[in-house]
Amino acid sequence: MNRHSKAKTWIFISGFFAIALSCLWSARINASTSAFKEGAEYKKYSADIYEKAIVQALIQKNPGKVTVLEFYSYACHWCQHLEPQVAAWSKQLPAGTVFYRIPVNFQPSWRPLAKIYFAAQSLGVLDKVHEPMFEAIKNAQLANTKDETLLDFMVKLGVDKAAFNQAYHSFAVDSQTRWANNLAVSFKVTAIPTFVVIGPKEAFYTQTGLTGNETELFDVLSFLVKQQR
Repeated sequence: MNRHSKAKTWIFISGFFAIALSCLWSARINASTSAFKEGAEYKKYSADIYEKAIVQALIQKNPGKVTVLEFYSYACHWCQHLEPQVAAWSKQLPAGTVFYRIPVNFQPSWRPLAKIYFAAQSLGVLDKVHEPMFEAIKNAQLANTKDETLLDFMVKLGVDKAAFNQAYHSFAVDSQTRWANNLAVSFKVTAIPTFVVIGPKEAFYTQTGLTGNETELFDVLSFLVKQQR
């Protein structure tokens, strides 16, 4: 066999194995996601969720796209633990998908933490603030969630205190904090982290309590996103 024939044979064999591996991978994905059942690993909201003005307004911000929400708090132990995986997964979402973190305030001491998120977002410094806030609460670097304590921590992160103080106490941030809480009420969120996937006509939610483990949580979320797209 001449060199040219050998090259053609090698290309054919390589192509065959590439196709075979692709088929095996697709089969594995389909096998894993086919096991996900509504009412088990995830649950469906009733159709009247789309009648809520706050939900309609959220959908209309990104028409034609799938919306994914994570309801969380910096003070939530499970949210702290899950955050690195949430960050990695959210960066790999397919085109046509938008992701929002929604800080909830189930108790008074959590409200300042929600305000921190929206103030940082408004100033464009969320990349400086988000992960360190999780770490600070987790490792007890913050003695409390009083305004002055939190603002001093922002300065340690390199954020301008005057600008942050103004944003933190602004009407806009107060409004966003109330909006986040109202959204959690609309989606009947009673435990966090809770993830909601909103499609054109169907909305679902899931949690580790439903999926059983963290790996499957993100498999379920990816399945729901793909299904709605």
